This record gives sequence, structure tokens and C-alpha cells, in this order.
Amino acid sequence: MAVTPTSGSTTPAPMQITGLVSGLDTTSIVQKLVELEQVPVTDLQNKQANINDQLSAWQTFNTKLLTLNTASQNLNSNQSFRGTNGTFTNSVSGGANIVSLATIGNTGSGSYTFSVNRLATQQKMQSTTGYSSITDSAQISSMTITKAGTSQTFTQNTLQDLSNAINSSTLGITASIVNGGSTTSPSYRMLLTSNDTGAAQAFSVSTVRGQNGLGANPNPLTFSTTQAAQDASVTLDSLTVTRSSNTISDLLPGISLSLSGTGSGLITLASDNAGIVKNVQDFATAYNDMMDFASTQMTYTQGQSNQPLFGNSTLMSIQQSLSGIVSGPVGGLPANNGYTSLSQVGITTDANNHLTVDTGLFTQALNSNAAGVRRLFTPNAQGTYTYVYSTGATTSGVYDTQVVADAKGNPSMQMRRQGTSNWITMTQTGNAFDGPAGTDLAGFTMNANNIKVGDTGTMNISVGIGQQVSYRTGNYTEYSNQGAIYNVEQSLTTRYTNYQSQIDTLNMRIKKKSDDLTAKYARLESLLSTLKSQSSYLTSQLATLPVSMQGRAVQRVG
Repeated sequence: MAVTPTSGSTTPAPMQITGLVSGLDTTSIVQKLVELEQVPVTDLQNKQANINDQLSAWQTFNTKLLTLNTASQNLNSNQSFRGTNGTFTNSVSGGANIVSLATIGNTGSGSYTFSVNRLATQQKMQSTTGYSSITDSAQISSMTITKAGTSQTFTQNTLQDLSNAINSSTLGITASIVNGGSTTSPSYRMLLTSNDTGAAQAFSVSTVRGQNGLGANPNPLTFSTTQAAQDASVTLDSLTVTRSSNTISDLLPGISLSLSGTGSGLITLASDNAGIVKNVQDFATAYNDMMDFASTQMTYTQGQSNQPLFGNSTLMSIQQSLSGIVSGPVGGLPANNGYTSLSQVGITTDANNHLTVDTGLFTQALNSNAAGVRRLFTPNAQGTYTYVYSTGATTSGVYDTQVVADAKGNPSMQMRRQGTSNWITMTQTGNAFDGPAGTDLAGFTMNANNIKVGDTGTMNISVGIGQQVSYRTGNYTEYSNQGAIYNVEQSLTTRYTNYQSQIDTLNMRIKKKSDDLTAKYARLESLLSTLKSQSSYLTSQLATLPVSMQGRAVQRVG
């Protein structure tokens, strides 16, 4: 981000003075002296311009890192890395698509006959009589609505007041008033609709006729059901189930079904390797774009000005860190994973530090060992205890575990990465054990039940490349005191502000000096003018004396 000076950075031109008496170009003299004083200001302004160039370059790099962060998030979890695509084919050629499928978790391939026997519906009721105005009396003393075992009684008198009271209640019912007649002859009726589908959301309405309802035209508010509440019914192969909603996410593992009509057909679940390949290609493109920018900034061309971030240690550190992640092995993977680095699945780094994706080899790896490929990108852990979660802050590796007695004699879980000497005491909350911040196990969580002193075990913890890149780029770009780019931009902005303060101070001094010089030369011209006037006066006086006296007068004057 470019920083704009907060005050003027140029010195006002000195007041114009002349050298009519002295014959000196006093204005030019003052300007030249001021220009000498302006040299340090120009140097500071050049430094500010350089800072603006650096800030602009950092913003460009920040944008590229954010793009890489987004691409890496499509590869940093089992859910985002899933590779199953679900389709529905109606048994009637050209028939409607009665169900939409969305992948919500890990699932496998397969095909299933599927029927939607009925959709889940909301209960709806309508008043049986019409009213000429929404402010007409409903001619009842009370109305009671019962839903899911809960009853609420309303004593409002008009259609509008009753509708407002029902909508403000917690029954989960929406009341609306519609005109079933015409503009000139309205017939307003109240509609009641359950907010949720399913048989359990059915409701009933009872009204008590008011005392004023026995006049010449009694018209008490009563209701009839126009749509019953019911559960959805579907059949998967030979299994028929009912659900209260038209969105079913607990029938096929990892698949959400959205019902839209009745009918039958075939659900097919198949690997969506093309989607995974595209995510990997997008990741490589974003990574290469980021690396190209960093490499350009670090390139020196003889005889040309260096790039704004040439030789910047923060940029080099970010570049080297991300390069090391994508080109190095993933630690902590189980022995039977099959793959430990991207190069083994067709993703390699070339001489320009670019990632290249051999889609054929990568697809082949997916087909033969999808789980092994997934672990290269996502966080995983296997071993004695149950893995829950880990972030890019967790250090991959094989960890030994032990349960020791704490100061009070209670069992305490400790873990140590093989090859290191320090045991890390885990933070326990119920059955969950979290790694402390600032340790190898920062961001790691696992579950362990019924631990006791003396228990030992091992955990293979791996943080895949997608998770590592997502975590690192997030930290580099986040706008907090933890972000590397934020910190360097803050430093540059502070330097810019300090330079501006120095410029303002120097400009004040230069203006004062310019004013002082202008005043001095003005006084000089004034003095010379006075002396010239006196000389002219004496000359004129001498001219009036007799010739015989002029010589003597001149001698006296001399």
C-alpha cells in the first residue's frame, strides 16, 4: 500500500528580490543557496518512494499468497479432498430429477435403486369464512393452538392482531392473511402454516365463539386443514425409511439427499478423480505464480535498477519455507501408506522451482491408492489412541506416549517425538488431550479413554502438504501481530512516517533560511540605495560651487 505524505514536501519559492542597485542577481543567489539545503529533503523523498514501491510489491505478493491459501484449503482435509460424485438417473426416460445428491463426507462407490414414495410436508390450515377487512372482529373470545404437546391461547380480537400474536409466539407457526375475494368485494382469510415439515410438526386449532357472535350475521373464526403434515418416505434398494425432512443426510454415508418429487430411479456413486486433479492443478498454478513473483524480485540484472524486494530476508524465508514443504517428504506417515512425497504421485519440482503435474501418473496413483495420496495432503494420525485434529503447527513424526503420575498422583499423558529427548505433557479435558502451544504437538488433539499410570504406546502423526501450506500462508498473510507481511508493512509504514517528520522539519528550516536570506539581501539593496542617494546628493552639491572652490571641496571630502 502506498503511503501519501501528510504535509507538503516542497519548499516554497523565496520572495522575489532584485539587484537593481547592487547589480547582483540576488534572487538567483538565494535560490541556489536554498537548493543546497534541499538536498537532504530530496534524499528522504527518494527513500519514501522506495518504501512505496516495497509496500506495493508486498501487497502483490500478499494477494498471490492468499490465492495459494485458497487453493491449498481444497486439499487440506479429508472432506475437501474427497473424490466421490453422486448422480441420479430417473427410471422414466426424460423423467424429472426427483433427488439431488451432494457429497458431505467420505463415501465409497456403488449403485442403488431408489424411490421417493412421498415428500415431507408442512401442515397448513385455512379459515373457513371470509372477512371484509383485516381489522374485522374474528367474533371469538379465544383461539388455542396445540403443536408437539405445547398449547398457547390467544385472546386478540381482530384478524390482524391474531396474526401478529401467532407470528410472535414460539409455536413455530406462521400466520398470514390473504384476500380470497376481489378489490371491490374482499374476503380476507387467515392461513396457518407449520414452519417445519414432518408428522411430528402437526398442530390443531380450536376457537371459542365470542358473546358478540350471536348477532344478525354471526361469523366466528374457524379453520379447516388444507394440507396434512407427513414424513418423507424413500426406499433404498429394499429398505424403506421415513424422515421428517426432504433433506436426508443419514441414509447413505457421506451423501446428502435433497428430495424434490416422487418417482424412482438409480443412484450411482463413482470416483470423481477429475475434481481432485483439478484441485491439484489449481494448487500448482497458484504455487508457481507465487514463486515466479518471488524469483523476479530476487533477480539481479546488471545495469538495471533492482526490484523493490531484492535481497529481502522475509521474502526469501517465505519462499524457502514453502519450497521446502512441497519438495520434501511428509513425515509421520504409516509404514503402509505407499507414498511419502509428491514426486511419487507425479507432482515434481523443475529447475525453475515450478510444480508440474503429470495428470496420468497422478490419476493412476488415485486409482491404486487413494487413501495414500490423500494422506500426502491432509493431516492424519494413527496409533494407540484416537486421532481428532491437528493443524499446520503440529510437527509430523512418530511419537512415543507414556502415562505418568502428576504431582497429585493422577495419570498424566506425555508424548515425545522419536529422535528428541523432551517429553511433552498434554493438556487434558475429559478424554481429550491437546498439545501445548509452542511445542511439536501444538494444534494436535487426540482422545484416550481410561488411561492409567504405566500405559505406553505410539502415534504416527503426519501433517500433509495441503494443511502445511494452508497454515503457513494463513500465518504469513493474516493481519495480526503474528503475520510476517503485516509486520514488515508496519515497519515500512513507520519508517515512511519518520521520514515525513524529518522532511517537515527540514522544510521549516529551509523556509526560515530562505526568508532570512531574502531579508538580508533586501536590507543590502536598501543600504546601497541609501548610499547611492547620498553620493548623488553630494555630487549635485559640489556641482553648484564655484570652480575655484570645487577642487578644495573635493580635497576636503577626500
